[in-house]
Amino acid sequence: MPKEKIGFCVGPIYYDVVHLLADDVDLEKSGRIRPIQTACGYGGNAVGAARTISSLGGMTRLVCPSSDCDLGPGFKRMAAVSNIELIHCTVKNYEIPIASVLSRHGERIIISKPEPPVCVGFPMLHPEEHGFAHFDGYFEAHTIACMKAFQERNVLVSMDAGRLRPHIKDMLRLTDVAVVSDTFVTDMKWSEKETLDYLQYECKCQVGGITRGPQGFLWYDETGRRQELPTLDVPDIVDTTNAGDIFHGAYLFSLQRWPEQPWAEHFVFARAASAHSIRFLGINASLPTLEDVRVAIASFMERGA
Repeated sequence: MPKEKIGFCVGPIYYDVVHLLADDVDLEKSGRIRPIQTACGYGGNAVGAARTISSLGGMTRLVCPSSDCDLGPGFKRMAAVSNIELIHCTVKNYEIPIASVLSRHGERIIISKPEPPVCVGFPMLHPEEHGFAHFDGYFEAHTIACMKAFQERNVLVSMDAGRLRPHIKDMLRLTDVAVVSDTFVTDMKWSEKETLDYLQYECKCQVGGITRGPQGFLWYDETGRRQELPTLDVPDIVDTTNAGDIFHGAYLFSLQRWPEQPWAEHFVFARAASAHSIRFLGINASLPTLEDVRVAIASFMERGA
């Protein structure tokens, strides 16, 4: 069996503070709300994906800003313990932003999430060392140049398009596997069919899909066939904050570990990893192991089955 190539993820860091509320609390209510539990951890789209790959037993590098703020040393310790190799891009006077989230029985509201940093310098790249490159739509011109470098070396480029961001369309045209969120579809003011048409025919992504929370995953495979992957019926949902990032990280791990499998299998694996995650509060508790995914596959039925 050929040696697994290391992954490559690019994106900013956030420090997530997730407050779990009682079921009878109105998420839209203004004023003071007392949480029943709070969890903190280092996240961000690409950071969450990289942490998932590591938790499952895979290998990845993470390109992100370096920070000397109070949260910086903890992030470096987390990466070292997780065996994630950090490569720093240049951001002036960077401080890791704090994202605050209210969560209640699977529903959530992000109440504060500062804008990501502006990258002013990017590290030297060696695309041939990597099995894939995963981006989350930030760092604009630097990301586009990076994506081109990986494509020129025939390294698979994956994209997590969670929202409409500057130059996101240019990035999607350089993407092999594009997974967008239902929020992205809303931002674009498109239907789901129009979104998949755009990914498949205009951007020419080999594989594309839309994550839709409890409505499941709508996607097309490497043959162009469109299909729906229903969600799993998970009891006692606690927090969905990190489910999307874990989904991305899990299908990348599956690609890294079992490259001969079709994309349908990678996404089934990712669905189970995401299903496991929503039973716990915060990213640290949500990260799945390989055994956790196997248990989720064996334990949870498809919704509506």
